[in-house]
Parts: sequence; structure tokens; C-alpha cells
Amino acid sequence: MTRKTRQGARLAVPASNSFVMAATPPPRLRLQFSASWPGKDKRPPRCWFQVPQRAERVSEVLDAIANEFGLVNVKHVQLRMDGFALLPSTASTVLRDGDLLHVLPVGKRLKLSATSDAVVPSVAAKKHRPLAIAASTSR
Repeated sequence: MTRKTRQGARLAVPASNSFVMAATPPPRLRLQFSASWPGKDKRPPRCWFQVPQRAERVSEVLDAIANEFGLVNVKHVQLRMDGFALLPSTASTVLRDGDLLHVLPVGKRLKLSATSDAVVPSVAAKKHRPLAIAASTSR
């Protein structure tokens, strides 16, 4: 099937009038778990996470993260990107390859499963020095 353009040229057009798009791989996300994570020694490390191919909503991405890291109740976990919450009903197409997601506990009811296979290295707490504030003598 051909179609004429305004200039009179003929273009080949598929019979179904639709174009086949190449399948793109699902995005890889960077995950950073909140410092207020319950059980400091059980906080997962910063890591890359591959979004499952079947995930159509942010809630499905959150479920996959919960399965990977042994989270029992995802109702008490929030995903944030660029300082904004990702609503569970949002399409997962808002996520791009390399996006940084912050995983935050909401409330105090987040629990980790006892059968979690996630490897969690111990993280030594950093010691912070108090800031020295110089007194201003000029008025």
C-alpha cells in the first residue's frame, strides 16, 4: 500500500498503518535505603535494581523490591524520586534507566522477614565532629 504526500511523492505504508517499535529493556534503578531504616544493621546496601519486565505500575516495582529485600509489609514503605513520592498507582513508565529511588519506611511498623536471603553488610556508623562556628567580631 502506498500513500501520496503533498509534493506528489509516494511512500510505502504498512497495511495495518502501525509501526512496530523495538522492545526496550526495563530500566535499572539505583536504590538507596533511608538512614531511618529499622534495624540499622539490617539496612540493605545502596544497589542497582532491575525493574521486572512485567511491572506496569510503581506498586509492582515496590512489590519486587520487597521480595528482593525481604520486606513483609509494603504498605509501610514509600518510594521517592527527586524528593517527590511515587504514588503506587503511577505507571512504571515514569521510571528511567539510572533513576535514583529513595526507599523510606513510613511509620514504625515496617518489618523484615525472618527468611530474608538478602546479603546485608554491616555498616559502621560515621562519627561526626561538631561544627566550629567562628564568632563574628565585625558589626
